Order: sequence, then structure tokens, then C-alpha cells
Amino acid sequence: MSDNSQTKVVVTGASGLLGRAVVKEARNRGYTVVGTAFSRATGDLVKVDLNDKQAIDDFISRERPQAVIHCAAEKRPFAAENNRSAAELLNVSGTKHLAQAARNAGALFVYVSTEYVFDGRNPP
Repeated sequence: MSDNSQTKVVVTGASGLLGRAVVKEARNRGYTVVGTAFSRATGDLVKVDLNDKQAIDDFISRERPQAVIHCAAEKRPFAAENNRSAAELLNVSGTKHLAQAARNAGALFVYVSTEYVFDGRNPP
């Protein structure tokens, strides 16, 4: 087994179902993991507002990860439909800013979308 401990991975949405699973698997594989959350940032999760470009830039600059796995999103259809602007701010603008910050840091960026949001065949 290779030594992954020198590789730092940031996982956004680490308080959610997918994010928790990604954090667990990355840690099981020996990576150094920094999980983020916002409204449920407890324990060792770092509170980061993905709607705040400066907060994203500051966090990525401070952590200097080699990879960012983006699991945070507004995934609840009812919430997204009732507050489209908030969903777009997080799901589109937040993702864009995070991807830019990762690129600027030279980090691999992985964006995860589930079929719960989009099944790949019938776009909204």
C-alpha cells in the first residue's frame, strides 16, 4: 500500500451523506483529509461558506490541498425550486469559485453529482 499521508484532500459537504462517505474512504486510504461544512460544521469539520468567494480563496490558500472533492450542494428539489437563486448561488457560483481556487492552487478538482440531482439523460 502506498503512503498517501502527504497528500491533502479537501472534501466539501463533509457533513452530508456523500461527503461523510468520501471523507471516510479517503482517510481509510491514508490521505490527510480536511472536511468542510457550513450549517452543520461540527467536530473536526471546518466551517466554510461556499457562497463567499473570499472565504473560499482564503481557505484553499491556507490549506494548500493537492485535491478538492466537491460534494456540497443544494440537492433537495423542493428547496431548489422554492429558492432558485440560493440554489444557483451554491450549486453554480460556489462550484465555479471553488474550481477556480483549486486551479489557482494547482489542486485536482473533482465535482460529484448524483442522479438524485441529474440522471444524465433529462436535464432540467
